[in-house]
Formats: sequence, C-alpha cells, structure tokens
Amino acid sequence: MPPSRYGSAANHSMTEKRSGPGFGEDETVPEGSELSSTGTRLLVFGPEAVQSLAAPEPGTLVIGRSPRADVSIQDPALSREHARIRFERPAEGTTGLFVTDLGSANGTRLRGERLPPGVETPFAPGDLIDAGRNSLVVQRALPVESAPRRLLRHGYFELRLEEECERAKRLGQTFAVVRLTTGAGAPSEEVESTLSRLVGPSDLMAVYAPGQYDVLLAEADPAHLETTLASLRFAFARLGLAPDLKAASYPRDGHEAAALLARLGARRQGRASSVLSHPVVLDDPAMKRLYDLVDRVAASELSVLVLGETGSGKEVIARSLHERSARVGRPFLAINCGGFTEEMLESELFGHEKGAFTGAIKAKPGLLETAQGGTVLLDELGEMSLSTQVKLLRVIEERELRRVGGLEPIPIDVRFVSATNRDLSRAIAQGVFRQDLYYRLNGVTLHVPPLRERRSEIHALARVFAPDGTIFTPAALAVLESYAWPGNVRELRNVVEHAVVLSAGVPIDTSHLPMEKLDSPVLYPSAGRDPRRLAGEARLVIREESETSLQSELSEMERERIAEALETCGGNQSRAAKMLGISRQALVRRLDQYDMPRPRKGR
Repeated sequence: MPPSRYGSAANHSMTEKRSGPGFGEDETVPEGSELSSTGTRLLVFGPEAVQSLAAPEPGTLVIGRSPRADVSIQDPALSREHARIRFERPAEGTTGLFVTDLGSANGTRLRGERLPPGVETPFAPGDLIDAGRNSLVVQRALPVESAPRRLLRHGYFELRLEEECERAKRLGQTFAVVRLTTGAGAPSEEVESTLSRLVGPSDLMAVYAPGQYDVLLAEADPAHLETTLASLRFAFARLGLAPDLKAASYPRDGHEAAALLARLGARRQGRASSVLSHPVVLDDPAMKRLYDLVDRVAASELSVLVLGETGSGKEVIARSLHERSARVGRPFLAINCGGFTEEMLESELFGHEKGAFTGAIKAKPGLLETAQGGTVLLDELGEMSLSTQVKLLRVIEERELRRVGGLEPIPIDVRFVSATNRDLSRAIAQGVFRQDLYYRLNGVTLHVPPLRERRSEIHALARVFAPDGTIFTPAALAVLESYAWPGNVRELRNVVEHAVVLSAGVPIDTSHLPMEKLDSPVLYPSAGRDPRRLAGEARLVIREESETSLQSELSEMERERIAEALETCGGNQSRAAKMLGISRQALVRRLDQYDMPRPRKGR
C-alpha cells in the first residue's frame, strides 16, 4: 500500500517531521495541530502494509482515496473522502474520539455495524473501524505511572541510614540526608506526591514529624545535593510553599547515622556546630573516675588521646579538658579530620597563601595558627592521610608551621587533644598511621565508656535532652534503658528530641519512640574484649584500690612510655629519645631517675 498523503514528502514544508515508533516510516502532523501528550496514534491495517500515524489532539483526519485527504490511501474500495475521525482531549466520562461516514459508496463500519452517513458517532480506543479494505484502530497510550514509593517510618529510616553509612565507607562513596520542613498546615498529600516525583528511585523518604520529612539521597555528591535542593525549592514554590531545607553530607558532616541526624537537628535549632553541649551527667562510677582523671590531666600540658565509640562524648571530654586547664581563656577549636579531602585538611590545619592552589584568592591562616595559646581537637584522628600525618608531626616537633604555599615559619603554641574510635594499633600495623605521631599525641589516654556500660545515666540524660517538665512514661524509660545504643549519647539525644516533637506536650510513651530500631538487637563482634582496651591502647591509669597523687600517676605513665619506646626501637636510645621528643641525655636521666636498666649496645 503506498504511503498516505499524511506521510508524504509533498507536505513537509507545512508540517513538523516525526519518526514513527516501530514502523520506521516518517510521519508528519498538519501545521496548527498539536501532537497528543498521551501518545494517541492511528493504526491503518491495509492488505499490503501497516501504517502508524501520530494523531493530532485536538484535530481531525479525513481518510479517503483523494490525494487531498489527510490520510490518502490508494484503495479502489474507498471513496475519495470516505470518513472523518475527530480527536479531542478526553474529558471525564468521555473518550474524545468521534468517527463520521462522509457519504461513502461502500460505507464505514464501527465494531461491525454500518454507520449512518453524516452522523458523528463516539467510539473508544481499540474499537475497529472498517473502511474499504482497510481497518483503522485508534490507540491511546496510558500515562506511564512512576514506580510506587514507600514513605518509611523514621525508625526504619534510621536503620537504613546506618546501612548506607557502612556501604559508603566500604565503597568510598558519598551521600546526603535532607530534612524538609513545610509546617503542619501544609497539604500532606501534595507535599508527599511532589517529593516522591523529585527524588531518585534509590533514594529513601520518611516522616520525621507532622510537616517534616527526611530524605536520603543515595550517592549524592555536593553538586548533586545543591541541584536537588534547588529543585525542591522551585517545585514547592509552585505549590505556594517555602519549605525549610537542611542537609548533611557523608563524610563531610559525619561518618555515622546519629552524627548526620544530629547535624540536621543542630542546624534546625540554629546551632552552628555538631557539638551538642549539655550538662555533664556523672551518675556512673566509671564516669566519675574518668572526670576525676580529667581534672588532674587538665592541669598539665600533656597531649591527650581520647578513645571511645562514636557518639560517646569524646568532644565533651576534650572541651572539659580545655575548660579545666590554664588555657581556658584562649580558643578551643575542633576539626573533623575525616570530613575533608587531603588538600582541604592541610589548608584548614596550616592555612594557605594566596595562589597556593586553585581557588586560593587570598591568604588564610589555619586553625593551628588562630588557636594560639588554646586547645585544638583533632577529631577522627584515624582518618588523617599519611602525608598530612608527616606534616603534623613536623609541626608538633618544631612547634612552628608553614602555610600551604608559604616559606616563612610561624611559631605556634597550642595543646593537642585527639579523638578517634579507630583501632590505632591495628592502623599502625597496617601502615596507615604513623607510630611516631601516635606517641607524640598520646601523652595520656582517656577512654570514654559506651552508654550501654553506664545505663544508670540514661534516664538522667534523657531528661537533660528534653525540655523542662517533659514526662516519660515508665514503659518509655524501660525501652530506653534496655536498648544497647550503638550510637551512644548522640543517638539517645536524637531519639529524645524526635520523641519530644511527636509527643506535642503529652507524656512521652513508646508510641513516640522509633520502636523499629529500638526493638532490633545490636550485635558486637568484639564483645569478648576488655572494654578498657578499645583500640588496643586505652590504658587509663585509674587506681581503684587507693588514691594516688597526680605526680605519681604521671611518673608511672612516663616510665611506661619510655619502656615501650625502647622496646619498639630495639634498645636504641637515640631513636627512642627521638620518638619520645626528648634529647638522648634527657632519656638517660629518666632511666636513672626511674631505676630502669640501660640497654646494652648491639641489643
């Protein structure tokens, strides 16, 4: 069957050219017509060929033998203008399709029945229209629905967020979490429908509270995050809404689920830092002993290494050391060593000169320089790259630094407090952490016990994190005290703040808690290890048998450090002295002072 005039080359000057799906023939649509947004097509089945034509909607098509017909078919059984099909956008209860026989000699049949001439008759997509030796069918594609999305409960969302942190850590990827607040009065159906259309198929959505939603954007780098936030603002502006959007990125803003959620909460309440300050709760004997040691160590100038699980309060310990020291009137600065690229971390620590790298439009002092006379916390120390470790070691030994791209040394006077939840002894054995830097920063080690080992403080901490007058039911407190809290104090704070939002002033009960998470058992592969040996090096010199003076404790620490250095260096006193940061003569005096035998030469 020859091609119809509707697809002929003669009319290309008046028409918009399109390609037909599946049939390979070029198609044209009359000028002034509009192609159907739902994909309406006219299928023409002839004795020799089949045509698929895009239908105008709204518009009409005349079928006949005449070259002037919209669909011209050279079939002797057709009249010159045989039939007309009219297409309208379907309204409720109608199909928007109508066929009219134009007085043809052989007639037009709809569903096998001959139509009266000149009478417009409605029909439905899929109905068979016979004209001459041809059969016509109108096909209207149904709109493709996006895959259904689940709106998760927040407890399950948090479990998935924890899994995403582990996956990103293992694969070296990034992702982000966004909290969208529209207010309780916004139309929830429209908000949730809009949100589901804008997030990707692998992203997760959850209700945080009435009018608040959390979204996990899988594999979102900073550029993708900014684009998504801009898209959300634009889409909700069309609904007349101006939602508050807060975001936290992995690993920039935290490596754990509890840290990322705390970051969202801190920003929502106007706090610039991820540190959530609160009164120190000391109801547990181990915590009382720890803070007793903090009081004593704070008076010295020793570098301190704080060990503990994520969220256990290592930064609170670091701040307590600073506030109890002679440096209290000077700056306290904390830097997350795992939240920056290697180049950015060096710039943050040491500063840079103008033009040192792309984007360095002016000179900038580093944290070590701006913290003169104060305390610097190196948080997540175990995430620092080896090249940065070498430069930091030089700064500690020489007590001066050079900015990135700079030549002149700048003297510094800061006290270093470091914090990590990594096993540094294993990192040293694997060659990813320098042993000499470890000894430099580990003047004394403080271990913060996890929350599951000080359950007596859970009730008091929950009350600290809730507004004054908040009531917890006995059932809610029982759930809080029975959970293992792998995210420790930070996780507890997130749960309590969330429960406060959901409870809306009534006593907090189990219905306000993320039971999907709190009911899940928490497994610890290293449960048989001595909890005081976290990271293999947590040696707290706490003597429960009797009270000892600060001087005797520090002397014992120094004696142990000297013995370890000599053993590591194979008895070489010069190397051991360099590792300890003292002269060989000073080491010899210490050996005599502590009645320690001097190693023989050649040992």
